[in-house]
Amino acid sequence: MLKKLNIYKFGTVSIGIAVVTGLTFTMFVLPSKAVGQSKIVSIVKGASNPSSTEPYNPSPLSVPVGTTITWINNDNTGHTVTQGDPSGNTPPNGFDSGILAPGKSFTHTFGTAGTIQYYCTLHPTMLGEVIVK
Repeated sequence: MLKKLNIYKFGTVSIGIAVVTGLTFTMFVLPSKAVGQSKIVSIVKGASNPSSTEPYNPSPLSVPVGTTITWINNDNTGHTVTQGDPSGNTPPNGFDSGILAPGKSFTHTFGTAGTIQYYCTLHPTMLGEVIVK
């Protein structure tokens, strides 16, 4: 019985030390970008309708540097999430989801500050914006 008690105390103390060490490492050693936030943007039902006022919801969206955004296609048709705008102002290394079927998602992490516009290449009236601070 004594051996079990000692093993139990050792295990409890070891787990406690591991938890405290892990929390300390996360809070003080990892850079802030590594523990960034995450947000979800919905591609809404009827987003491709030119009269839709908010095809990406929420938009605009303000986030800190290091935030990861996941766009989810909640519409019943395919869409894209493509950095730039329909006039051809698309950065060569910008993000592009490709065609997202209904129910599919796309994720991108914003590593630098700025105002980033995006749109759907299939439905150019669908415009969105992320403000990274």
